[in-house]
Amino acid sequence: MKTMTQKHDEETELEEAEAAEAVEELEQLDGVAAEAPAKKEPLPDGLPGERITGGTLTGHIRLHKKFPSRYLDQSRDVLIYLPPGYEKAGNAERYPVLYIHDGNNLFDAETAFGGADWQVDETAERLISQGDLRPLIIVGVANTPDRMDEYTWVPGHAGDMYCGGAGALYARFLIEELKKMVDREYRTLPEREHTGVAGSSLGGLISLYIGMHFNDVFGRVGIISPSLHWSHQASLYTARRMPSDLHIWLDMGWHEDDYGRPPKEIRETRALRQILDAKGYEVGKNLAYFEDPRGRHSEIDWARRMPRILQFLYGPPVA
Repeated sequence: MKTMTQKHDEETELEEAEAAEAVEELEQLDGVAAEAPAKKEPLPDGLPGERITGGTLTGHIRLHKKFPSRYLDQSRDVLIYLPPGYEKAGNAERYPVLYIHDGNNLFDAETAFGGADWQVDETAERLISQGDLRPLIIVGVANTPDRMDEYTWVPGHAGDMYCGGAGALYARFLIEELKKMVDREYRTLPEREHTGVAGSSLGGLISLYIGMHFNDVFGRVGIISPSLHWSHQASLYTARRMPSDLHIWLDMGWHEDDYGRPPKEIRETRALRQILDAKGYEVGKNLAYFEDPRGRHSEIDWARRMPRILQFLYGPPVA
């Protein structure tokens, strides 16, 4: 009969072998975004957006409904928050842009998962009006039934399902289709130093990937409660490729899933923090790291952290 130690060693060896296999597969996929073929004909120019109100929406928000992609099977709604004064007569100012995944959860409780939104619109309106946040455009990219595929760049297990791996195509959609439209239709500052990407859970994971591989486009990255466990922590193996000149927010709550001391999610996030430290990132300068002692894996908790996230990524206006 095998001892507990032998069983533990065998399980550890199996996990390491599976992780190595995942990383090997990941490395084979590395750069696939640059080579992935388009699935459909190119988009027509000029997708109209309409201003929407109601629900818990605050401020000026425009909807681009069922925005299509030639790289992805699903179309999706895109909601765009415009800062106060954007449409004031004679205003020619251009604005930085933050793209956030799971956009249906950002602005309106009626469309958000569990009936609670991140209150990104209320938070941005308040901070901008107080002079505590640089006016910016916020693009909420709604998720789809293919969320698990689109927000992961290497396949993995979700319960009994083996899925994922379309993250490279999702990145191409963001950069070549959505950002192209936003920069054309709105007064943006399109350069990398003004462009950010953020998300929570798997959205945090795909933000990490985009920061690694598309840092010529996105200079600011919000990695919120990231699902670092995905595919045997493959992201921790590849995070060493992160460039050293991004502006990164990284956080995790102490009550997200595991209740160990410290929880598994905290240990994983600390491991990522150590990798960033080794790359030369400095807390308070180009890295914000926060362990939320009350934090759970929920929209309510991400809404509570949103003021800190926005202020670190975009800060107060420059005098």
